[in-house]
Amino acid sequence: IMGGISSITGMKMLKMLAEFLVLMEEVIIGFNRVGREVSAALKADTTGFVLVSAPYNNAVRSAQHLLRELKANNYPLLAIIMNRNLPFNLQRSIGGFSKTSDDVDPLLYPGFDILASRQQYAASLAEQLVVKARESGGKGVHLLLLEEQGQMIHSEETLWGFADALCKARTLG
Repeated sequence: IMGGISSITGMKMLKMLAEFLVLMEEVIIGFNRVGREVSAALKADTTGFVLVSAPYNNAVRSAQHLLRELKANNYPLLAIIMNRNLPFNLQRSIGGFSKTSDDVDPLLYPGFDILASRQQYAASLAEQLVVKARESGGKGVHLLLLEEQGQMIHSEETLWGFADALCKARTLG
């Protein structure tokens, strides 16, 4: 076979191809070694994953899929951040709302009902995610509830704002 190939391409081409394959073998061995090191680092006791989701069906379904993948690959889960919740002050107002109060215009009742339903639904999705995380072996997983932010993180200033919001996050319960 080599004789047939060399008669078509020439012996010099075969030598170049052989050298290329030897060099590629070293590269592939290097990739394999680095991949094993990265995998070991991701599974180390000093490493942990933080899963970020939002109180929406699709986001929670995706997060549950990621939980299964983390477990299947033995990656440690530290925390879940449930992002994009109603502002905490608004949640308190909804919780304290009473239709018997004279302080609230009856025209606002439907709006309060919608917000209360949204908040209850968000809480049930967060609870589902925590249950799945604990079923996946993350017994000590923390869930942080984070208010919806007013802007995307696109600069150092907005990143610091997000860090402040994380410091003000609440735990489930």
